Amino acid sequence: MSVTCLEARNLAIGYHSRIAKVVASGINLSLFSGQLTCLVGPNGSGKSTLLRTLSGLQKTLAGDVLLNGVPLRNLSASQRARKISVVLTEHFPPSNLTVRQVIALGRLPYTDWLGTLTEDDERIVDDVLDKLEIEALAGRFFHQLSDGERQKTMIARALAQQPDLMILDEPTAFLDWPNRVAVLMKLKELARTTGAAFLLCSHDLELVCQVADVLWVMERSGMLTCGSPRELIESGLLARVFATPYGEFPARRLLLER
Repeated sequence: MSVTCLEARNLAIGYHSRIAKVVASGINLSLFSGQLTCLVGPNGSGKSTLLRTLSGLQKTLAGDVLLNGVPLRNLSASQRARKISVVLTEHFPPSNLTVRQVIALGRLPYTDWLGTLTEDDERIVDDVLDKLEIEALAGRFFHQLSDGERQKTMIARALAQQPDLMILDEPTAFLDWPNRVAVLMKLKELARTTGAAFLLCSHDLELVCQVADVLWVMERSGMLTCGSPRELIESGLLARVFATPYGEFPARRLLLER
């Protein structure tokens, strides 16, 4: 039986200013532990705004986001850091750190004010290096890594936080096809083995349709539809949302590949 990790109730997202700018409203959704959920949609539909709001990096305009039944607004920044980890493709750590040191940053929510790692913290870092199969990279400097190695390192840092929810914005950006497949398959495996809920935003529509447990499709109107990839393909939603003057998204063909 799936356990609900995060819920949004009557959520409105957007930007706070003298006059609030609403990107989407009336959003109701659930994220389940042990599942890989993928958020897709056209550019400018509000996907990144939704991710920032669900992670607590951006305030809601209305409604509630609940993490394990507790309103996100009631959690302090340090409490959120122990429950939610976020991987943003454009945010990289200082290049003079080794891979092991980067991953160890994920333990900061649990350390003292000096950031001193305990034996347990070191063990968790070792375990994450093993899970991501990047032990050989531990002593290398971050700036020496390939794009795929950097992405795995950032995922490892987030995993070291031991979160209930991991949110990733375009984790396969700038990667070639083999590395895109490898990263998404590893994320699905980690969802199963850690029991955490994984939510990622991606433009790699064909791949996520084959890998995701659940799809969230966000339209330019702000409407959000949730369901299994098969359900959303068979309903015709994906073909409609991603239609172009040059042809239709080949959603039906993906059914044969799942």
